[in-house]
Amino acid sequence: MTNQKICFNFARDGKCRFRYCKFSHDVAGRINSNRRTEQKPEPPSSERDFRAWRKGIPLQISDARPLGSQLGSFFKEARRLIEEDDGILQEVIRSLSGEMGLKRIKELVQRDFDKMSSSEKSTAFINQMLPFFETVTHRYVLDSLILEQAVGTIYNVLFGMSGSRAVVLLGFLADVLQSESERMTDVEISHLEISLLVFRQIVELNSVAFANNALESVAVKFETIFKDLSLSQTTSSLHDARIHLERILRRLDIGSTLPVADDIRQIAREKNSIPSFIAKCDTPGGRHDNDSADICDIKIMPTFKEIMSIRSEYLPVKDPGQWHIGGLAGLLDRNFRLLREDTVGQLRDAVHILLRPSKNQAVRTNQLKTYAYRNICVVALHFDRFAGLQFVVQFSQPANVQSMSTQQRQEWWQQSKRLQAGALVCLAETGGDDSGNAIFCTIAEAPRSRPSQPQPKNLASLWEKRDNATVTLDMVEPKDDDVQYILNRYRPRGALSSLSLVEFPGILLAAFEPTLRALQRMKRSADLPFSKLLAPMDAGEKIENAEVLQPPAYATRPGFRFDLSSLMKDGTRLEISPDQPVDIKKLQDHSTLDNAQAVALVNALQRSIGLIQGPPGTGKSYTGVALIEVLLANRAKAGAHIGPIICVCYTNHALDQLLEDLLTKNITTQIIRIGAQSKSELVDPYNLRKLVAKATKTKAEKQVQWQFHKKLDELEDGFKNLRLDSEGSYGNLKFFLRRSSPRHYSQLFAKDKEGFAEVEAKRGSKFKQWINAGGRSFKKVPRSIAVLQDVHLDETSAEERKILYNDWLTKNRVELHANAKDLLQEQRKSKEWLNNINNEVDFRCLREAHVVGVTTTGLARNLRMLQRLKPKVVLCEEAGEVLEAHLLTALLPSVEHAILIGDHMQLRPQVQDFNLSREDHKGGEKYSLDTSLFERLVDPDDSSGVRIPFSTLQTQRRMHPSIAQLVRDTLYPCLEDSPFVSEYPEVFGMRRRLFWLDHQRPEGNTSSKDAGGTSYWNEHEIEMTTALVNHLIRQGSYQSGDIAVLTPYLGQLHRLRRKLSGSVAIVLGERDQEELDKAGLNADDAGQHAPIAKASVLQTLRVATIDNFQGEEAKVVVISLVRSNEQKNCGFLRTSNRINVLLSRAKYGMYIIGNSSTSSHVPMWADVINILQRNGNFGNSLDLQCPRHPDTPISVSDPDHFVQFSPEGGCNQRCVNRLKCGHACKQKCHSAILHDAVYCQEKCLRQLKGCDHPCPKFCGDSCPKACQVKVYQADRRLGCGHLAQDLPCWQAQEPSLVLCSQPVQKQVTACNHALTLACHINVCSPKFRCSALCQSTLPCGHTCKRSCSNCTVRKADNTVNVDHGICLQKCGRQYSTCAHVCRTLCHGSDPCPPCQADCDVQCAHSKCSKKCCEPCAPCAESKCLSSCPHSECSLPCAAPCDNIPCSRRCEKLLSCGHQCPSVCGETCPLPVFCQICANQGIKDREVDFILSQSYHEINLDENPCIFPRCGHFLTVESMDGQMDMKKYYLMDDADEKPIAIASSSEPFSVDDIKRCATCRGSLRDISRYGRLVRRAILDESTKKFILYVNREYVPLAQDLQRHLGSLQAIERGTGMLLSSILLVLQEENNNTVRIDGSLHDQFKLMDGLVRKYCPKRWDALSKLRGRIVRYYRAVEVEEQPFNRVRDLVEAVRRTKQVTGKFEFDETILQTKGLLLAAALLIRLDIALLGDFLSLCNKQWNTIGSMTGCELSVNLQANMTACKALIDMAAKSNRVPQQVEGSIFLAQLCALQRPYLSDLKDSEQYLEQGRNALATARDLCRRYPGQTSGLSGEIDNAEKMLSGSTFYTAVTNEERAAVIAAMAREFRGTGHWYYCQNGHPFTIGECGGAVQLSTCPECGAPVGGEDHRTADGVTRAGDLEDQLTRLAI
Repeated sequence: MTNQKICFNFARDGKCRFRYCKFSHDVAGRINSNRRTEQKPEPPSSERDFRAWRKGIPLQISDARPLGSQLGSFFKEARRLIEEDDGILQEVIRSLSGEMGLKRIKELVQRDFDKMSSSEKSTAFINQMLPFFETVTHRYVLDSLILEQAVGTIYNVLFGMSGSRAVVLLGFLADVLQSESERMTDVEISHLEISLLVFRQIVELNSVAFANNALESVAVKFETIFKDLSLSQTTSSLHDARIHLERILRRLDIGSTLPVADDIRQIAREKNSIPSFIAKCDTPGGRHDNDSADICDIKIMPTFKEIMSIRSEYLPVKDPGQWHIGGLAGLLDRNFRLLREDTVGQLRDAVHILLRPSKNQAVRTNQLKTYAYRNICVVALHFDRFAGLQFVVQFSQPANVQSMSTQQRQEWWQQSKRLQAGALVCLAETGGDDSGNAIFCTIAEAPRSRPSQPQPKNLASLWEKRDNATVTLDMVEPKDDDVQYILNRYRPRGALSSLSLVEFPGILLAAFEPTLRALQRMKRSADLPFSKLLAPMDAGEKIENAEVLQPPAYATRPGFRFDLSSLMKDGTRLEISPDQPVDIKKLQDHSTLDNAQAVALVNALQRSIGLIQGPPGTGKSYTGVALIEVLLANRAKAGAHIGPIICVCYTNHALDQLLEDLLTKNITTQIIRIGAQSKSELVDPYNLRKLVAKATKTKAEKQVQWQFHKKLDELEDGFKNLRLDSEGSYGNLKFFLRRSSPRHYSQLFAKDKEGFAEVEAKRGSKFKQWINAGGRSFKKVPRSIAVLQDVHLDETSAEERKILYNDWLTKNRVELHANAKDLLQEQRKSKEWLNNINNEVDFRCLREAHVVGVTTTGLARNLRMLQRLKPKVVLCEEAGEVLEAHLLTALLPSVEHAILIGDHMQLRPQVQDFNLSREDHKGGEKYSLDTSLFERLVDPDDSSGVRIPFSTLQTQRRMHPSIAQLVRDTLYPCLEDSPFVSEYPEVFGMRRRLFWLDHQRPEGNTSSKDAGGTSYWNEHEIEMTTALVNHLIRQGSYQSGDIAVLTPYLGQLHRLRRKLSGSVAIVLGERDQEELDKAGLNADDAGQHAPIAKASVLQTLRVATIDNFQGEEAKVVVISLVRSNEQKNCGFLRTSNRINVLLSRAKYGMYIIGNSSTSSHVPMWADVINILQRNGNFGNSLDLQCPRHPDTPISVSDPDHFVQFSPEGGCNQRCVNRLKCGHACKQKCHSAILHDAVYCQEKCLRQLKGCDHPCPKFCGDSCPKACQVKVYQADRRLGCGHLAQDLPCWQAQEPSLVLCSQPVQKQVTACNHALTLACHINVCSPKFRCSALCQSTLPCGHTCKRSCSNCTVRKADNTVNVDHGICLQKCGRQYSTCAHVCRTLCHGSDPCPPCQADCDVQCAHSKCSKKCCEPCAPCAESKCLSSCPHSECSLPCAAPCDNIPCSRRCEKLLSCGHQCPSVCGETCPLPVFCQICANQGIKDREVDFILSQSYHEINLDENPCIFPRCGHFLTVESMDGQMDMKKYYLMDDADEKPIAIASSSEPFSVDDIKRCATCRGSLRDISRYGRLVRRAILDESTKKFILYVNREYVPLAQDLQRHLGSLQAIERGTGMLLSSILLVLQEENNNTVRIDGSLHDQFKLMDGLVRKYCPKRWDALSKLRGRIVRYYRAVEVEEQPFNRVRDLVEAVRRTKQVTGKFEFDETILQTKGLLLAAALLIRLDIALLGDFLSLCNKQWNTIGSMTGCELSVNLQANMTACKALIDMAAKSNRVPQQVEGSIFLAQLCALQRPYLSDLKDSEQYLEQGRNALATARDLCRRYPGQTSGLSGEIDNAEKMLSGSTFYTAVTNEERAAVIAAMAREFRGTGHWYYCQNGHPFTIGECGGAVQLSTCPECGAPVGGEDHRTADGVTRAGDLEDQLTRLAI
């Protein structure tokens, strides 16, 4: 125990919540010992420096003395320390933000600056102010979320009261800067920057700064200084200062204009002479409650009124002249509204249609797939520490699911992917009016219960119940109104309108919500970089020329040049200046870049916005990686704060590819990927979550985290304690009334004059009784609530009482709901703090990265953290596919260099609402939401946009020139082909590499089952595509991923996948899989895919939609165009962007299957068809080519033609190639890989080795290694001498190798087992393992049943190890208290556990329902059913029968009509046992063991049979002999029939009650043996009772010791207890607290008082007392079996006047249990009494005298109980209880004395106590063994009597050991004995005494030696000799 660890909870709180804590609670001793033995490690130097610096901050105001000249050193040291590490930084700032730290700051800034000269000001600024400013403006200080509050406090102090301190301070700074302006260098510029940054933080962190006029004048001073400097300084040197000053002026609303830092050097503006037509449209605002002119006021999710509104939303068009607000604000406003309409608008319209199904269908159309669930009700509320309020809703199972099994329902819900975690839903109230509600929620994750918390109740499940499903929801925006709505919906009081749940499958909140919120934040801050270029200009103006963009600000630092050496393949050095021409030829010659790539790279580096257009296959990603490599190589030059490069991609796939390129090319490993959707194993280790898991938190972060986790624990407990699930219940309302209306409470629950409360008819009926007791009112109108508040409740009518009752319920509900909302609000704040801590650790990891990769959605979700990084470079790939809204959020405020790489001529951004797309020529063009920012900058289509220069890559390295021609001649006239693409091989199996297979087969009809009715398919193209793909695969030349199938529609994709999966393993892209799931096209495919084992690598191909294949490529592409209709509607493929992507994916070959007439009206398709026709690549049939017979013409136009003309990928001719075996191939022409797999079915001609027998297999099979032909030789003998005439050929060739299998008997030498084995087996080998059963006798007595080889192991040196292992057999010991055996696993010498079998005690009336180990209640029926017409028992059922059993044959008839064969008085058997009707098997059964006669030979009239339940019947004579009836009855000498009861009965045990000789079945239900059975049951019950006494006592005694020990550790706060006592006295109009009466009355009074002041102090002890009381009642003498049976007999004698009697020796009654229970109860009551009095004792005299209250104590009842305990223990020779009783008596005397007024009485109690202790000491001296552990209690009681100490519960290890030993005193098995004083004990299974010991009760010798018991020990066979005096 000395090495046991300390319990953390106990050390911290002084208490532990674990019942059986394994850690030590000895805190004081361990701490002292640890202090002596352990030395604290030396703190690091930074920690020591911080502690030294911290001494400069006083601990209290009295110690605060000015630092004076040391102030500068103080802040310089602070500035140095914050560079040490993040933990020190946090501690420094927290110290400065404390009260005493702020004193130092005030000392610095509160000066009379006017009296200082210019030189003094400059010195003070440099030496004191500047270090302080550098500390509080450090980027990590300002960026820290955990320091946000501390930083705010510091700047609030700098601001001062009404800005007075800031005005003086900033004025001082302006004066200093003004004096420095004459000699302005980089140092002075840095002073300006830091001063402006301090100014900026002051005005931004103080909400009233904008209204301070004095600050405006200071700002004007700084503006003047800046303008003067701008005349002499470069724009770049003042870049940061300019940004700070702009923010200050904007914040103070000063409309000044600073000198512009030209983003565009050459700008020419001219008026547009052509005025544009402006259509009038409604401005935003007024449509509903969520329509506002400011997007910052718009809620992301639609409100109910917005959903129900029939007016169209305000949607800004692309023309800025029609916007309601211009410039940057208008740009953000437009993108926010259009993106919200595209995403949230769909949800809004879907719910609108649900709520108003018959109205405005023309106004609201929606293609979004939804599922609706009706009649929703809120059934449970949960508090999640991180999610806040979670609520469980219930709805009816779908009709098709209700009839399924639970397993089937689970599979259905999982496969349907409905209501999965994270899914977006809307809870909508479907009332008839417009007053409903709509709350958007997400499906909550399954709750994760903490180890210390129980599993929450009411867990949601979609499939557990047949009729109802439940699901847990989280609110998207937990506003107070919505929270209140959900609370009102839980357990509502009254009828409510119905709710519906609308699910939006495939819609993820995270896909749009972060971006919308980011746009709102950008609108508030107005800090978008390049805003003058990105935001539209004023109407009527345009930028005519924007030839040269300004370089990035970081690149304009003096002397900065980009070093491109990292790109040079030969080590050539090349540097370029940001604003100078570059030698592109040198860069191209010495790098791997082509000319266009080199130009694009240089332009991107030299421009603040670099745009690179990359046509298909031109190396966009390659150029992007090269740019990143250059930027990283020049990272150090760009300044200390360039930050990581932010790499943004639209898809996870593209992001993974970019980061993989950086890693594989060894450009950098300082990469962090944000987001968990990466599929790349190479990138996965660089995921932010994995890197953060390895990071450590600072001390401050750990401290704050612990505080808020504790806060969340408290909030969770607080929410549970509200008990909203029992709101309005009796107890809940009673508690509310007592707290909020004490007057009404006292009137309703008042006690009468005698102190008695009115008894309730049943619990919870008090309120109903009161309401019903009200009379009729004589007033027409009942009084109001306000009036009733002052009226006595008894004076109200029944109607008024109902009004009052409902008012109480309402107020209680309102109060509970208000408390719940407060808790949830606190939870949100605490969760935000925890998020800040986690973000702080994330931020530190990201700070160390060189490259941060993130998707556009992930960037918006982490926008705040990425803004704190202050990156200066953003590179976006796939920029042409990214919505402008997403790309705007990627332009973080600190960005100085944006590089956008994409192609606006390929796929545009995807929009959900086609009405907003520029492809919608019926109105969508005016919005053009799918025009990317990249496209708008490259090719603006309106007069207000800025056309920014861009670079175009020109050399494609993907497509064969013939394929590239399709896009070169239509879209990219400058596109060039790399030389090596012309060397691509032909497509195997095809005559042409490019072909359009034209057809006229119509497309399929759409339906609502296919992606909302918008997806199409074409069955002919599916079959044709499948046939063509299989043909290509059969060529055997294409590897995994070489072949791709593209189609524009999900419906076609779904059917193609299902068709191809029969023979090919399909690879589906991530985005395609998501869209199929979203469209619901996956559920019906469950289990239909071909097994993976059937698909080889070369069979794997990619099937994708066109939109999700951009950026990817394949060697051969097969295209299914799908659309084929008379309307010539080509659908998606009408735009050149999609056609471009479709035609540019193939490298070697491309095959288009489609109806050309449907597409030919589209200009680009017309050009493509024309090119194909010119080159002969167009037609109605496709030419195949056999590689082996190239001249054979093969033309296919139908899917069946492939099977007909090219069945195996070749042609119809026979294969001419020879097989490997030499035979000719008989199959059709096929590829080499198929040829190699041909199975030759010719007869094998090879000879087998060693003989002349031919090979019996086919040629295609492998020849057998050994010839199996049988060879006969009559005289062949083996080496062992046995004949072996018939052997396989290979054995006959070498007989010496044959293992003889002749069975022989051998003896194993290691274990001596004799086995019959094959002759060749060597039993002497160490490797031989004996297979016989071990059969050894184990130490436990069982026979080992393991295999001998598992127990006996022979080693190589012939030594033998024997290890039988652990015995795993059933114990099998016979219990001594019942007829069962122990069924647990073998436990050696340990006692058997209590018998857990069902009790088999039963009679004809009933059966005991308890476990066998529990005491039985005897049958209480007064009529014994052991009777017949000739003999009848007069005693009750439970008593041994007093009649003589009848031996005649039963006279009843069986149902067969024959006389019953049984004895009279027994239950008649079934007719199958009729001696006449029985079958021959029963007739031949032997039933007379004496004469060996069969059943049919018996004369039943003379010797009837007895039929037990088991069916093994015997004659009466045989059964009587087996039951040994002679011992219990006098028998007739002639026929051996009982004629009288024996005068005395010899002892017997339960073993004497015989069982069926055939099956060991019970014979206890046979009435004839009722006397024997009842007697045995009494024996069993008594033994069970004795075991029960011991078994139940030990845990009670141990729990008492533990709880009393814990009670001493709880601090005793007396004041609150006294306050509660005085409150009770005041309520009862009494001035005396009386502790008297019975022990129970005393406890009830004290417990009630203690609970009011400390509800949990006695909680455990109160429950324990209830257990002890129940135990006491169960072990009372009256409850023991013999006593209960005697009572039953006496009752029968009185009522029936019978003469039967039941007498026994009283010593058989067990008093031990009663003594133990009484001692436990008295011990506990004294402990509680002592604790109560000690709580009151200290202050009672003072408070009592002041209040006139009195404490009266009368412990006479307690002392009487102690004396009774002593007397009973003395009579039964139980010394421990005698000693305990004497100690208790002395303790009571000591507790009573202080409350006696008479000194004489006090002396008498003192004498009585001392006498009791003297008796106790004498007994301890005489019987030290039985009184172990009690001496300490005597000493403590003696101190109490002398008054030197108050009561303390004593617990010690010695006493605990005695209690633990009691658990082993009685075994459930073995034989029973008594000591010489009558105390029972048991001896083990052999029944003999082999060890001498002492009786634990009295110390008398027990046990014995050599199987002879000690003197005085008697055998207790039926509690054996003591029961011999039983007389009936």
